Amino acid sequence: MLRAFGLAVALCASSASASDLAFDRHGWSSKLPGFGGLSGLELSADGRDLLAVTDRGTLIRAQLDRGQGGALTNIAILALEPLRDPRGAPLVEEYRDAEALAADGAGGVYVAFEFHHRIWHYPGPDTLPEPVPRAAWMDGLPDNKGVEALAYHPNHGLIAITETPGPDGAFAIQSFQDGTWRRRGTLPASGGFQVTGADFAQDGTLYIVERKLGLLGFRTRLRRRDPTGEVETIFASEQGDFDNLEAVSTWRDAAGMLRLTLLSDDNFLAFQRTEIIEFSLTE
Repeated sequence: MLRAFGLAVALCASSASASDLAFDRHGWSSKLPGFGGLSGLELSADGRDLLAVTDRGTLIRAQLDRGQGGALTNIAILALEPLRDPRGAPLVEEYRDAEALAADGAGGVYVAFEFHHRIWHYPGPDTLPEPVPRAAWMDGLPDNKGVEALAYHPNHGLIAITETPGPDGAFAIQSFQDGTWRRRGTLPASGGFQVTGADFAQDGTLYIVERKLGLLGFRTRLRRRDPTGEVETIFASEQGDFDNLEAVSTWRDAAGMLRLTLLSDDNFLAFQRTEIIEFSLTE
């Protein structure tokens, strides 16, 4: 059962547009222990229920209130819960760096971890994880450059993308389906951007968020890969426009418009911030 913590949340908002993409921007803060370092995100189909994982192995559940047009008006954190290992113990420090999250479509979630690179499947709330079979492509990944993007679609299974491209200059899209890992295509690398998150829309289009760190801060890029494999850049920010955006989740508002919600990782550092960026996408 979820425990309601009350609000203890600060939310501020602003709106802007870039190219043909309009977006709303929200700062999110809380004094609850364990809040911060948000690296993986899943929203419900209507954008009102939130799951997020942190760099310190915490699962955050929250309810989002939305006003006219789906605009975010309030966030109520319901619970902060430690992720547990297959024996039921909270994860110890060197094993708790959760970097990606994907709902499995049946009430459970997949979580990807760095340093000790692995993907675990939690079949439902308050369940213990089942390790996803390890693949050969995970061997030799740098400690801090593992799987940063997970996404699930019933037609494509679970897909995983690492933060950095391979020797061929492309990000491999690895798919786990019917108990087997397979390479299901690539995402071309360009401009020094690194993959930090991904999510499928209902039609099978994969939306990918990428980042690039420069002297003036982070740049963010959004790309999408349609079911035929065609890749298109739909948004690119300037340096310092946003913080360290690491996660993306797709949903539809009451009018049926596709929305992309992005979430930043403040790395538990005072000079960074947690923020939510919500794009409205005209298809």
